[in-house]
Amino acid sequence: MRKNLSITKLGLVLFLTLFSQWCFAAEEAAAVAVIFSSDIAPYQQAWQGFKEFFEKRKIAIKVYEYNLKHQELEAIYSQVKKQKQDIILTLGSGASKLARQRITHTPVVFSMVLNPEEIVSSNITGVSLSIPAIIQLREIKRLLPQVKKIGTIYSHGTLHMYNEISQACGELDCQLISRKVSSGEDISQALKSISGEIDCFLMIPDTKIYFPKAVEYLLIEGLKRKFPVIGLSSYYTRAGALVSFECDYYDIGIQAGEIALKILGGQSPADILPVKPGRVTFSLNLLVAEQLGIEIPRAIIKQASEVFGK
Repeated sequence: MRKNLSITKLGLVLFLTLFSQWCFAAEEAAAVAVIFSSDIAPYQQAWQGFKEFFEKRKIAIKVYEYNLKHQELEAIYSQVKKQKQDIILTLGSGASKLARQRITHTPVVFSMVLNPEEIVSSNITGVSLSIPAIIQLREIKRLLPQVKKIGTIYSHGTLHMYNEISQACGELDCQLISRKVSSGEDISQALKSISGEIDCFLMIPDTKIYFPKAVEYLLIEGLKRKFPVIGLSSYYTRAGALVSFECDYYDIGIQAGEIALKILGGQSPADILPVKPGRVTFSLNLLVAEQLGIEIPRAIIKQASEVFGK
């Protein structure tokens, strides 16, 4: 009886020892370096989503914050290299490119990046800003059911986006009318050649084409020739686009958190494919709608994240 009691006590001691070690491991916070490309609000929204993803699951993380706007690139790289991080979160292209060029061993989760193919590596994966064309076109059809012919202008650098839009148009029984140009200087002639045939114009995120003067010309021509312009963000909606689709930046942070948790759980970044935004918001310009003679249902207006020209 005494022998059995001793065995039971020994088992209890072993269990309590193992349990205390498990509790310590569970409470040990993962070290996360966060590198911001700048101070803009969308990066802060994504960071908030990331933090709250872990807070809601009661998973502690120890955070080291860096910002390319306020700190030298080399100083950030030196600090990140010196400190032992479990994972690095990058917000924006600048921070993500730094990680791609200089960080080869620590797992990196990028976010707020338009062209993930420039960033992805064996230790890097994440969430892009590129809204799938099929989602954009479905939203266009929902908001503007009269649209059948969609115009766009692209360059060699955005050929892949054009191809995605073309495929989505085929699936949704829309006609895509497009022109390929070399630079924003060519936009005037290209737009004139298609403006009489299109029901709306869809902008592609292409900085080679859409510099400020070219965008101004496009928005003015849209009003003059009575076709709505679908912009790239609420900035364009405010400037004169009828509607713009944007990612839900907070939700992008949550998606980045989901990927980070998989990596902290033992998965390799190389085995996790980059993902596209899960949620999309839109902004509206009611003054532009009025000038174009387009009536936007009240139910749609209520769904908009921002409304201009009320």
